[in-house]
Amino acid sequence: MPTASSVQIIVPTGTNVCPGEVITLKATSQYDSEGVLYRWSTGQIGNEIMVTPVVTTTYWVIASNRLHCENLLDTTKVTITVYPKPTPAVTGNLVVYEGQSTELTATGGVQYEWRDAGGLLVGEDAVIQLQPAATTTYSLTAIGENGCRATIPVTITVVPFEAIITGLNYLCSGSSTVLTANGSFEEGYRYMWVKPAGAVSQSVTVSTPELTPFE
Repeated sequence: MPTASSVQIIVPTGTNVCPGEVITLKATSQYDSEGVLYRWSTGQIGNEIMVTPVVTTTYWVIASNRLHCENLLDTTKVTITVYPKPTPAVTGNLVVYEGQSTELTATGGVQYEWRDAGGLLVGEDAVIQLQPAATTTYSLTAIGENGCRATIPVTITVVPFEAIITGLNYLCSGSSTVLTANGSFEEGYRYMWVKPAGAVSQSVTVSTPELTPFE
């Protein structure tokens, strides 16, 4: 019977991975030239297999001799540690008006990547200022302490400025009316009228002069 070290499992990418990563396990032995059959705890047969662990998992391999009725040669194991993924989250105003910017704050990681809809990197800090011209979906990637990554979409909705003016749209000579602007604006926004010039209020009074009859 060979010594316990005669069979080894090689993991080229290392035994610490992130969830969902595909890794290769390769069994090797000093008796490979004699025809060794490797049976894995996953049910697979062969000297090399690929696995995708989602939690920390121990894999076993049994080596037997093909030329001698598959007599057991040796067995060994390897533990693949699966680090947890970060959980990214965003706080801040995700609804803005045209021309407005918004400040967003990312949490859940130790490093961050902000990308626009086209995949272009637009920021690497936890806090970012964004001013999209139209409704846009960005992506936020949080990177954890162990290098694992998780990505979420972040949609900023841009609301167009729309105002509805109520009041009479026709006047008789010498009469007046009150025009009132209404819109889905946040408190603190002002309405500026082109006519009467310089009027800054939600409502304005407009009038027409009386007509002077010809004598």
